[in-house]
Amino acid sequence: MNSLPNPIEADPGRKRELVELAGTLAERIGYNATAIESVRVLRTEAALHDVPVLYEPGAVFVLQGSKRGILEQEVYL
Repeated sequence: MNSLPNPIEADPGRKRELVELAGTLAERIGYNATAIESVRVLRTEAALHDVPVLYEPGAVFVLQGSKRGILEQEVYL
């Protein structure tokens, strides 16, 4: 399993600020469009099941909870 340190864990106030900001961008459950055409914000309040999918290259920012990626037999947190 591979994981990187989470620098935001050291500052709960900063994490809360990011979560509140994301909440204004994702007012509803599901994908929410932004002013930037290729950027979407996903809001979910329940665990999502593993689904085989191939993503276009991009970035993922997890503000609450966790995300697990699996490539071949390697798990990435």
